Amino acid sequence: MLDRTEVVNRSDTLAVRVAGVSATVAVFDFGVSPDSIVSTVVAFARDSLVQHVVAILDPGSLRTREVRDSMRGEQVHLTYAGNRVRGTRLTRDSVGHTDTVALNLRSDSNSVDRRTLPALVACLSLSPGRAFTLPVFDSWTLHTAAVRLFVSGRTTLAMAGRSLDAYRIDVTGDLWMLPETFYISAYAPRRILRIERPRERLVLEVTNEMSRR
Repeated sequence: MLDRTEVVNRSDTLAVRVAGVSATVAVFDFGVSPDSIVSTVVAFARDSLVQHVVAILDPGSLRTREVRDSMRGEQVHLTYAGNRVRGTRLTRDSVGHTDTVALNLRSDSNSVDRRTLPALVACLSLSPGRAFTLPVFDSWTLHTAAVRLFVSGRTTLAMAGRSLDAYRIDVTGDLWMLPETFYISAYAPRRILRIERPRERLVLEVTNEMSRR
């Protein structure tokens, strides 16, 4: 499923809008080394840290090995090995009370964490009409869903007065944030140009692409 030429170091900064109103800025980093791949997502709102996700991926298959996610009121640490997902999910309420849930669940040996989807999409072997199915685990619902990614074709995005050639990938499945649509640059190296989540009225759009081309 992977295009090995696209498994490269990259960084994309996306502005986040909710219902048309600017909310945060998210930075997606993808660092490649011989023994692991590190996917990092950092979100800021008014210079304050909102979320910090670090995922360790297998360099050969891009399967998830480990995920650490820290956000307001929640911390998650998961490890993926064999056909199990193990770890903890700690939540904290407004008055400081904490609740810790220990996880040790059976899962598909090919499962990936939902937080790694943006990193994976740009590495797929994309061409119009191709479809991929991934088992995706979500620590909020403790559920592994079969998620389908369909390359509906190439399109043109008008951004900052320019037209950019992009693949449109529609993502569907039984997860709370789906459906979701990714627009990935058709030129190499591929970049995330835009992400849409209509259920949440959420749009993420690249801010640093114009300075590179």
